[in-house]
Amino acid sequence: MKFLTKAIKKVSSFLFCFGSAMAAIVLALLFVNEKSEYREDYGKRKKQEDEIEAKAEKKKQEAVKRISSASISDIADSYGTVCDAIADGKERFRRRIEAAIDD
Repeated sequence: MKFLTKAIKKVSSFLFCFGSAMAAIVLALLFVNEKSEYREDYGKRKKQEDEIEAKAEKKKQEAVKRISSASISDIADSYGTVCDAIADGKERFRRRIEAAIDD
């Protein structure tokens, strides 16, 4: 009977160690797999970022060319409309505040 209990203890400790080792291996494999997926995703994102940067640089160069070729009066007129829109917005805001205070 003593021999049987010793054998059961040895087998159970072996199975526990074996199970723990298998769990560690599975976790390590999952970690490595996730890392490789992360690297692939990083590569895709980096490529997309590079494409976006290239498009942005192209648009920037186009804007610089347009501005440098535009006449001063055209640029001043465009700023004038912007200033008018801002002034209109401020005036509407003042009227709202006055109406709210009066109520």
